[in-house]
Amino acid sequence: MFKTSLTTLLFVVFLSAAIHGATATQAQSAAKPSAKPNPKLMVAAGQETFNKNCLACHALVAGQVGFGPNLNGELKKPHPRKTPAEAKTIIKEGKNKMPAWGTKLSESEIDNVIAYLKTV
Repeated sequence: MFKTSLTTLLFVVFLSAAIHGATATQAQSAAKPSAKPNPKLMVAAGQETFNKNCLACHALVAGQVGFGPNLNGELKKPHPRKTPAEAKTIIKEGKNKMPAWGTKLSESEIDNVIAYLKTV
């Protein structure tokens, strides 16, 4: 009987330690910041968002004219015409005839569009 009680007690202690260890590991994983976004995925997602929401007004090919300004080279190095912060503000708040997109697009969608604009 003593052996059975001791075995049961050891099992309970072992199980408690295993559960606590798993919970602590899960808590540590949840507390870690997420991995850095993949730039290629951001550009691809930004292109999709741009094509869906922006392409109707903004051309991307040099010399093409749209309702809004042509964005070819707008954020592309070595001589961008706008900083990413300026572009983000314009996208979120609008400017002149451009409506604000800050309530229509998420922060990550806006960041993705900016990542895409840096490539065109």
